Amino acid sequence: MAKVIMIGNQKGGVGKTMVSHELSALFVRRGNKVLGIDTDGQRDFSRYSDISFAKRIPTIRDILLEIKDIKTQSAFGNEHTSESDYDDFEDETDEDIIDKAIQNTKEGYDIIIASKKLANASADFGEPNDIYLLQDLIMSLSDDYDYIIIDCAPARSPLLYMSYVASDYCICIAESDEGSREGVRQTYTDIALLKEKNTAKVVMLGTLLNKYKDANVQVEQYQALCDLGVTTNAMPFDTAIPLGVAAIEANNKHMCVYEYMKSGNREAKKKSKSLIDQFEKLADEIETRIAGFEKSNADDANLQN
Repeated sequence: MAKVIMIGNQKGGVGKTMVSHELSALFVRRGNKVLGIDTDGQRDFSRYSDISFAKRIPTIRDILLEIKDIKTQSAFGNEHTSESDYDDFEDETDEDIIDKAIQNTKEGYDIIIASKKLANASADFGEPNDIYLLQDLIMSLSDDYDYIIIDCAPARSPLLYMSYVASDYCICIAESDEGSREGVRQTYTDIALLKEKNTAKVVMLGTLLNKYKDANVQVEQYQALCDLGVTTNAMPFDTAIPLGVAAIEANNKHMCVYEYMKSGNREAKKKSKSLIDQFEKLADEIETRIAGFEKSNADDANLQN
């Protein structure tokens, strides 16, 4: 059963996609089967993964529209109504669409790419029950993967709420500014409201301080995230990711930092080593925190029995 982790913050530009990409590749290197899902219309996760945008490869939008159509037909007997980018929907099942959508990256993880038309998600997915569409997709794939990483778009949208419902854990990415901390607060508020309505089970796994520039800034902003974590249940990870050119250069070459380091360039190796070490520490913390939550849930279940 896959552990489903959404990478979010309602402020843009904090590095959600870079973290999604690096963690997906890192968990594969640790022997896991990983699926990335790009839900951001900017499609950077798909692009960093060096994946084709060929017209006949279904996107996450296509899959969700197909699932929506199938559920609508089942409930009301309606004809196919979605306006998908994928030409052959009428002749395919949702399983066929999913199989065709999943692409394998050179770094070993699978990915379902985003569509530019996700900018119109409110029109496509405006019905109340649409909030469960991504969960339906993930439930059909969960036994095939160890981790499913969802790269979330900034700001509230139907895809963000679908991610809350479909995920087990949320990692918030924050930079050294008040705006990104406010994004963490908004994320916590969204999750709290959904859990109050028994709509979502997602747990705030933690906040990651990303792209800090110097040690003094790290200490100051880490303390600010600790103060925020008291009220949002999103205590920061001990690991923080420094600002560095290695991640930018790697992304520009459509590869993770580890592959960039292996490129053979001495300067690339020097730039990449410390960043890779920090991501390894972050992955250790993620696994430890998840294990702690799972143990606590198992203990609670035993007490109830």
